[in-house]
Amino acid sequence: MNEGTSVEIHLRLMTRSECELCEYMEMALRGHSLFANVTSLEFVDVDEDELLKRRYGLRIPVLLDAWQEVICEGRFDERAFEQWFDELLNDNERG
Repeated sequence: MNEGTSVEIHLRLMTRSECELCEYMEMALRGHSLFANVTSLEFVDVDEDELLKRRYGLRIPVLLDAWQEVICEGRFDERAFEQWFDELLNDNERG
């Protein structure tokens, strides 16, 4: 894996207040070595938007990329995150 990339990486964590699973996902994500490459991590409370609540409410926590593609949901999936990161770098290198 190519760490120290110049690609801007924006992630969005779909959450709700008092969600222990959401806290666990955030801690696992922040603890991952690739998190150092993340430009921004936005937290979105699905209960504040009816559409988001319908889409993600039963699935939270959900980690999304800048294109709203699901990276992982329910728990932090280290393999899925690493695979997503590798694909992002490969796509960036192709142009």
